[in-house]
Amino acid sequence: MNWTAERENSFDFARVVAASGVLISHHFAINGKTEPNIGGVTLGFAAVMVFFFMSGYLLSNSLQKNNDITRFVTARILRILPNLIFVLFVTSVFTLISFHNYENIFDHVRYVAQNILMIVQGSTRFDIRGVFEGRPYTAVNGSLWTLPYEVWCYIILLLIFVGFRSTQIRIAIYALIVAALAAWTLAQFKVPLTGFEVSYFGKLAAFFYIGALFAVHAIKPPLLSSRRMHWFSKGGDPSYGMYIFAWPIQQYCSIWIEGFWTSMAAAFLLTMLTGYFTWHVFERRCIQSVGSVAAMVRQKFSFAYRANRSI
Repeated sequence: MNWTAERENSFDFARVVAASGVLISHHFAINGKTEPNIGGVTLGFAAVMVFFFMSGYLLSNSLQKNNDITRFVTARILRILPNLIFVLFVTSVFTLISFHNYENIFDHVRYVAQNILMIVQGSTRFDIRGVFEGRPYTAVNGSLWTLPYEVWCYIILLLIFVGFRSTQIRIAIYALIVAALAAWTLAQFKVPLTGFEVSYFGKLAAFFYIGALFAVHAIKPPLLSSRRMHWFSKGGDPSYGMYIFAWPIQQYCSIWIEGFWTSMAAAFLLTMLTGYFTWHVFERRCIQSVGSVAAMVRQKFSFAYRANRSI
């Protein structure tokens, strides 16, 4: 697959800008400062809403071309899970060693296990006892909280494209936007036993499904669809790696490097390098293997079904 040939637009550049916005905003919070604000919304949260808009738009475009359930689920798993497991394992081991936190080793194990399960569980485990204690934020990785909401946006979107005819999909997406806006303003509660905050889900889902609405109406988002920054894609897409590695890298840079702006610059450089490293080492390869993995899964399920019918 020619990766750059499919990216004759500025989406990859926009994703990196959004990931950078999250990093900049979080660096203020990690150091006990007030995050930059845009009309009452923090820079970090504004950047996350841009991420959700782009995801809704791009995934809806993809589903309009091919609503193969197996391929869609495989693509989402291979895009999210390998790098998530990698960042959880690396940060758990690194904090265990650097903080000599061996007495709380089972907390490190629970941190990895619960955050892998958060996709279905709906809540994120942020802290490990004995790690980053005394810091303004003790979270090992405060950026992961958006992932369960994002996955549920994916699931609902897939159900719509599989379960409705093309004329009904637009109506369903309009209804979802209305429901998301209502949840944003009215549903100030958590789902029992999960920590899943309905209001936060409403905020993020609203932007996700607005992006989906652009796609089903064939409206190209201004600037994002432009070829002006398409050259940026030649180096790959480090945005997801940046997003999930930035927080722990920033925590360490804030501890080890004096000066707020110096530590931010160092964190940005290290995070960008990490994003490109994870992209080229396994993210890109995982995405390129979607077709073959989906075909293998489809074949396995087909074989199991035929075997069951023959019993």
